[in-house]
Amino acid sequence: AIATKYKHELMNLYSVYSKKKAVGNYVEKTLQEIKIRQVKNLCLALLSKLDTLEIRKLVKKQYLEGTCATDTNLALSLYLDSSAKDKMKILKDAEASAKSLVAWESFLYIVGRNDSADYLKVIKEYMNPNFQNKTKVETPSTTKNQMIYGEIRSFMDDVNRQALWRKRRKEQMEKQREA
Repeated sequence: AIATKYKHELMNLYSVYSKKKAVGNYVEKTLQEIKIRQVKNLCLALLSKLDTLEIRKLVKKQYLEGTCATDTNLALSLYLDSSAKDKMKILKDAEASAKSLVAWESFLYIVGRNDSADYLKVIKEYMNPNFQNKTKVETPSTTKNQMIYGEIRSFMDDVNRQALWRKRRKEQMEKQREA
């Protein structure tokens, strides 16, 4: 509702704050930069609710050209929440660029908090890019109770697999850091 009513004003604010430069000594400049980012990113977040091609391009541009983690992480999150057709490609690019543990944790947080209409597809696609290409195998009919427990077991197996993968990744990153 806000984005629809004030789209023009929000676009202008975003444009102004995207170009605004901080001045002063180090502390003053840093504080101004934080405030500038907050206003700019709030405008972008509100505008992203419109989910138009124009806004998706703006969000993607901020992701690709962002100068700090705050800008790129917010843009990635907003882009995943959109209906963009290429969001899985952007997600894979973001994964490849998450080299440090902090960046990796931020990446996982963004994937986990995805709030798009197809959030489950995005998460499943990320966890297993071939999840839709499975051939269907006929299974004997099962009771609802068996299906529920089967889903729980499957979910817990996936959680365990991901935990082991994260542990191995963390160990690899620590080895790289030590080297």
